[in-house]
Amino acid sequence: VSDCIDAMLEAGAYGAGQSSWGPACYGLTRGPEGIASLKSAVEHVMNASSGGVVFISSASNRGATVRKLR
Repeated sequence: VSDCIDAMLEAGAYGAGQSSWGPACYGLTRGPEGIASLKSAVEHVMNASSGGVVFISSASNRGATVRKLR
């Protein structure tokens, strides 16, 4: 995971980190322009080691919503 984080930061990620205990990690970009380079950098690291999957998602600035079920 640390190799993937390093690769994302070197590829221009605005920030990167590890989700809880892992093995998930994430990288942040300021816009869609940087997505392809981050994805490529992480895939390169994963293909050289144990493998994995890259997911691309947008951030949500809203918290969770709790609703009462009927």
